[in-house]
Amino acid sequence: MPFSATASASAEDWTAVFSHVFRPAFARIGYHCSRATPGTGSLIKSIVEQLASASVVLADVTDQNPNVFYELGVRHALSRRTIIATQDQRFVPSDL
Repeated sequence: MPFSATASASAEDWTAVFSHVFRPAFARIGYHCSRATPGTGSLIKSIVEQLASASVVLADVTDQNPNVFYELGVRHALSRRTIIATQDQRFVPSDL
């Protein structure tokens, strides 16, 4: 999911979706849920490492953020254990 504002959500909205929707849902079924966070160092290296090591990845494609699609492509190259979510069906391209 995006870190910064998109067409329909602010950065704070994305954090709230993660904290109040995705993390609790995964915790209920026994999974630890984490999200990459911007910081110092190589962000993309950290994200790719997490994409490679995660047993399951959840990708929120709401607003069709290019970074999310890039990371989803990396994950698809590494593993098929990926869940694609959206807040509105119109954000899911037919080839996903």
